[in-house]
Amino acid sequence: MNSHFREDAIIELSQRLKLGERIEYTNAFVNVVLEHEAAASAVFDSVAFPVGRGRAVKELSFAAGLSQECIRWGVGPSPVVRTVILLALPL
Repeated sequence: MNSHFREDAIIELSQRLKLGERIEYTNAFVNVVLEHEAAASAVFDSVAFPVGRGRAVKELSFAAGLSQECIRWGVGPSPVVRTVILLALPL
């Protein structure tokens, strides 16, 4: 992955899901994921698990990304991650 911040990583992985025809609308999906992240972010052992659930998701899918550099996962004194597994859940 080329991203250094949470939002950029989510956008990058969402674009992969769009290219794989797993989601319909990248921007709508990214917004849903960011809303979920604002409410309940899940980070364990330098791995982030952002989740998006909505009508833009065609089928249960995930996109994974690895980064050689740390990705700041949030604002302020937030954790850093090297692996992101973006989950896409249909309604």
